[in-house]
Amino acid sequence: MNKRASAKYIAVMGLACFANYFGAGNLIFPPYLGLHAGTDWFTAFMFYIAVDAGLAVLCLIASARHPGGFAGIIQSLGRVSGSVLLANAICLGPLIAVPRTAATTFSLSFSPLIPGISSWIVTFVFFAIVTVLCLNPSKVVDAIGSYMAPLLVAGLAVLIIKGVVSIHDPIVGSVGFAQASREGLIAGYQTMDMMGSALFYTMLIVSALSHNIDKNDWMRSFSWAGVIAALGLFVVYMGLSYLGARTSSIFSPELSQAELLVAITHMILGKTGTVLLAVIVFLACLTTAIGLTSSCAETVQHIFGWEGRYKPLVLVCIVISYLLSNIGLSNIIKFAAPVLELLYPVIIVCVALSFLPEGRFKTLASRMGAALAFAATAYGILDSFTAADLGSSVLPLSELGLGWLLPAVAGLAAAYLITKSRRKA
Repeated sequence: MNKRASAKYIAVMGLACFANYFGAGNLIFPPYLGLHAGTDWFTAFMFYIAVDAGLAVLCLIASARHPGGFAGIIQSLGRVSGSVLLANAICLGPLIAVPRTAATTFSLSFSPLIPGISSWIVTFVFFAIVTVLCLNPSKVVDAIGSYMAPLLVAGLAVLIIKGVVSIHDPIVGSVGFAQASREGLIAGYQTMDMMGSALFYTMLIVSALSHNIDKNDWMRSFSWAGVIAALGLFVVYMGLSYLGARTSSIFSPELSQAELLVAITHMILGKTGTVLLAVIVFLACLTTAIGLTSSCAETVQHIFGWEGRYKPLVLVCIVISYLLSNIGLSNIIKFAAPVLELLYPVIIVCVALSFLPEGRFKTLASRMGAALAFAATAYGILDSFTAADLGSSVLPLSELGLGWLLPAVAGLAAAYLITKSRRKA
């Protein structure tokens, strides 16, 4: 018999979402953001949290309220465009997000403790654990939310609280509102948590079905789980960003994201901190890799009707991620940045407009808004890669990384005028 989700089960789902969102990027980006923003760290943090946790929860709620989930939302772009975007969103898991978790685990968990150890060995063990824990998809949420997430939260609490209490060095440097907000937006893009929501939603459905949760209660339970995850991310992000800002007079801005986090942890807790960071990184990356791999396999199985092929799909994702994880963390981040900048605005437009009533205007607005957002973003990326100035900086809000916003709004306005004229005709 189907039942309503209990408060305990919603809390477990919320912790599972938090642990899934809090992966490689969420751990290494906030301190780096705080260090570089200096006295403007809070501005950078607010834009970061808005793009990351805010959009992630928005996507989760939108997927829960739409009959077709995330796949149904982006189908408003049309059969071909929607399928291409969905394929890209799914592929970003095994191509970028999951390899990044393994690369971060090697850089921050094992390399500092065992100098000279091969990344191929570490990532092999990492993905072996991921494979074992992904083989039973109905238990993924319970395993992450009930056991791994509490350990992760405890470790983060020790690091952040001890750092806030013990570090009193002055915060130096200022990058200004525009640059701080832009860096926050770009860092938020790179966490990929909004795209993660599209996949984690499938994982939550599998868990809800295994616990006989009434389908009419999915919207409420999934939404509250997202809110719990967002609140946890808000507190952790702010703490890590603050630690980065507090060490702006101590550490060089030339340090990489991983090197900075290692240095901060060692300064706060000494050799014990190195071990604690290794545990935090391992848990954070493991939970995200499990969630993304399981969700990716479930989503592909559902979309193509490949029932019974979940385990082979998991193995395919694991093999691809294992091979790519050994190209290096910095290389993965560099490769991910332009791809995410290109896809994110389109997904944001689709998710935001999914809350509109069904009708001709919604369909046309989604297509025109997404198309112009995509074109503006592509033009800006092309401009950044060419020696000549193509003039993309003239787009309003481009200095904030939002050069696509006004074109998207123009697409909505054009869709409204076209729809209105058709109604009159």
